[in-house]
Formats: sequence, structure tokens, C-alpha cells
Amino acid sequence: MEKMQKLPQKIRSTTLSLALKTSNTALALQKLSGLTIPKILDAREAWYNVSTDLASKQSWLKELEEGPDGMTKKDAKAHIKIVKEEIEQLEVKLSKTVYLPMIAELRRQNEEELIDTLQLLIIEVAEFYHTSERMTKNQVFETAYLILNQFAGLTIEDVALALHKAKGGEYGIVYNRIDGAVILDWLHKYKDRMQSIGMEREHRKHVQGKGNTYREVRDPLTGTVLKQVEQEIDLKNTKPVKKLKDI
Repeated sequence: MEKMQKLPQKIRSTTLSLALKTSNTALALQKLSGLTIPKILDAREAWYNVSTDLASKQSWLKELEEGPDGMTKKDAKAHIKIVKEEIEQLEVKLSKTVYLPMIAELRRQNEEELIDTLQLLIIEVAEFYHTSERMTKNQVFETAYLILNQFAGLTIEDVALALHKAKGGEYGIVYNRIDGAVILDWLHKYKDRMQSIGMEREHRKHVQGKGNTYREVRDPLTGTVLKQVEQEIDLKNTKPVKKLKDI
């Protein structure tokens, strides 16, 4: 069997660093140890919520500048000022919110670089185990390409975390075999767990949402009737959205 050529130490030592945006491998490992699926989901949700609010405000600003029906120029001008201020605030907030692009997006940006990063992660985990047979270059490339196609909804951080969990034995003991099938199986187990946690989160939101009531609030500038949520459930023990720092 063809042996995979050894990568230069400088490249191999930054394998996890490529995924976690740091030049210090020890620091990358430390971050992985503190990284969890809920933290990744929190980061995704936080960014999505802010970006969605920003897009909505930008759309509303465009409508205001075009002159919405039933609104005087004076009212439109007042609204434009308020919306622009809100947009500025959201832009600042978005710049401070962690963004974890999915593999599908990274592929559109630079597929070659993405495959290289995935290959480095695969090589790193393969070298962690002492097995009689090593993965060939073709096997590493094909595994990376399969990950790219089968796990487009994951992030590089997800892949790094899944492989880190595998090293810790979370997906079972490796018996003298590490290849593409084993790695893909780990990622499928990780994805299943992520989906399970995501469904549990959505269920909790749904249950909490049942305790909401609405009261009518009028826009002070236009008189438009709005609906404002009033929480009737106990939120004392709920946790705030966590941010994934320094990723």
C-alpha cells in the first residue's frame, strides 16, 4: 500500500489552527476542549438573528426612501433617521458576533483551500492513532471530498470538534484501523447528535412560546398597530445566548 508522504512539521503543527483561527496548536487544542455542540449552535443562532434583523431594517429603509404609501414626507424622514441609527447599531453588533460559515459556503468561496484544510484535519487525526496501515494520499483526498459533499451543513469547527471527540473515545475504540469509512462514521454520529440537540432546543423554544401573550402597541409616528410580546413564563433559570469567542 502506498504510504502517504509526511508533511513538513510546520504545516502539520498548524492543522487544528487552520480550523480554529490561531497559530498556536496548544491553544487550538485548549479551545477544542472547551468547545461544545451547544456553543456552536448558539453562535450560529446569534449571528443569524442579528443578520436577519439587519436585512429586515435595510429592506425597510429602502422602502422608506422610495416613499411608502400612506406616509407623509415628514413621517418618512423621521422613520429614515431612526432606521439608519438602528442599522448602524446592528452593523456594529454583527461585526462583534462570531460567524461560522458552513462547508457549503466555504466551498463556493474556495473549494481547493477547503479540501486542503479538510485533508490536514484528516491527516492529523490519522497520525494520532498508531495503526499498522496508514491512509494513502488518495484515501485522504477522497475522504475530504466526501466530507465536503455529505456534510455541507456543518462548519469546519464542527469537523474539528467531531474528530477531537473521536480522539477522546466518544465514538468507540479504534482497533488498528483508521480510514475514510471510520472518519465518515464519526461525522455521521456527530451530526446525529447535533440534530438531536437542535431539536431539543427548538422544542424548548416552542414550549416557552406557548406562554407568550401579546398586547397592542401603536407606532408613535404613524399610529400603526404593532404587537409586542409579553413573556408570562419564568425566565430566571434560562441561560443567555453564549458567544463563541476567539474562533
